[in-house]
Amino acid sequence: SEEEGTRAFGMADQIPKEVRLERYNAVMAQQREISEELNHQIIGRTAHVMIDEKSTDEPNLFYGRTEPDAPDVDCQVLVHTEKTLVPGQFIDVKIQDALEYDLVASY
Repeated sequence: SEEEGTRAFGMADQIPKEVRLERYNAVMAQQREISEELNHQIIGRTAHVMIDEKSTDEPNLFYGRTEPDAPDVDCQVLVHTEKTLVPGQFIDVKIQDALEYDLVASY
């Protein structure tokens, strides 16, 4: 890594950016497959979700996450409901569908 402050920053014979990008894309493609496969195993289950925010684009859509998931890093749960939800609220939802990195649920 050519990140400033690391031992590798000034090292000679750095791997060319094209090769790094190729490797990164290969790893990310495999990770997408793994994530989607794991998410599909959850379809039909109930999950305990904390609501993070309401969608600004869709009136009946809220974004949340399951207990082990960290914000901005892990899976989001897209919760479709006509009920009023507030950030910080915990609810039990039914997982209806799975995307590469996110889950789709109803409440």
